[in-house]
Amino acid sequence: MDDIQQRANDLIAKAKALWANAQWDGNAMHHRRAEQLYDAAMYYTEAAQLYDPYRTFFLVAGECYLKVGSYGEAEGSFRSLVDFRPNHHQGWWMLGQAVLSQNRPNDAESHFDRSIELGSTDVEPYYYGAMVKSLLGKNDAVLPLLRKALEIQPSWKIQAREESWLRDYVDLL
Repeated sequence: MDDIQQRANDLIAKAKALWANAQWDGNAMHHRRAEQLYDAAMYYTEAAQLYDPYRTFFLVAGECYLKVGSYGEAEGSFRSLVDFRPNHHQGWWMLGQAVLSQNRPNDAESHFDRSIELGSTDVEPYYYGAMVKSLLGKNDAVLPLLRKALEIQPSWKIQAREESWLRDYVDLL
C-alpha cells in the first residue's frame, strides 16, 4: 500500500468514527453531532480527492452534508461523484435531493429522471420525482412515478398522504 492510499484510509477511518458518534434521533440533530457529521464529510471528501479508487466516497460525504443541511456542499459532493461515475444512479437521485432542498425543482427533475433512466430500483427517485412533477404541474407524470415508488416501498404511502404535493394522487392509485 502506498503512502497516498494509506493517508486516504486514515481519513476514511476518522470519518467513520465521527459518523458512528453522530447518531441522531429522528429529525433532531444536536449541534455537536452536526459538527461531527460535517467533519466526517470533510474527511470523506479529502479521501475521495486524494485517492482515485475512493472517489465514490463523495456519495457518503454528500449524505453527511445533506443531514446537516449544507445543501450546496452536498450538491458539490454529488456532482463530483456523477462527474466521475456518470452512470451512478444513486448519485443522481441524491443530487436531485440536494438541489430540491435548495428550491430548484427544475434541476431536481432532470436528476431524478436520470436516476430512473439508469435503472434505479430505489424508491427515492420515483417518490421525489413524483413530488417534483406535481410541483411543476406535470400532473400526467405523477401517478406512474408514485405508483412505482409505492410498489418499491409500500410503507411510503403514509408519507405520501402527508405531502401536499402528493396527497391527492394517493387515492387515485
